[in-house]
Amino acid sequence: MGQMTPKDFIQQVLIKEVGEIHISHPYISFLTMSVGIEFLGKCLNGINDWNRGGRSKDDFEDAINNLNAFSKYRPLLQSHDFWTSFRNGFAHSFVPKNTLTLSSKDEDPHFTDISLPKINLRCEDMYNDFKDACLEVFNMTFPPHDKMNFPLLDVPSTPTDNISSSGTTY
Repeated sequence: MGQMTPKDFIQQVLIKEVGEIHISHPYISFLTMSVGIEFLGKCLNGINDWNRGGRSKDDFEDAINNLNAFSKYRPLLQSHDFWTSFRNGFAHSFVPKNTLTLSSKDEDPHFTDISLPKINLRCEDMYNDFKDACLEVFNMTFPPHDKMNFPLLDVPSTPTDNISSSGTTY
């Protein structure tokens, strides 16, 4: 049985796999990025329990407020209730709430007002910001006893067990 650290997870799943998904499945990538932002906030919160309840909003907003790559999203926390519209919309119903529109490739540009009070998010631009935020966390140094320095996941290592149900090899 192998182990994956939080930084391995950031590199393998959040950067590499979400990077692959955003190219061929832009809509699905918005879901993974919305929850991934919350994960990045969990990396920063200094609480050594990954699953402490009642922290979703705090962790999501801490990532937006504390990672430079997300600085342009900070105004959306208030103006578009970004946690509710983006993260909760996707996490609970697989669609954003009505203050957001989504686009990809040659469709509407990132951060354009479609019809006030709506704002558009373009997948490729959002992924670039998300990747930069992931790299910020990846490059941080954490205190020795912080959860970021300990295994996050156990990963099967036998040949028959190392392929997930999605076909992804770890």
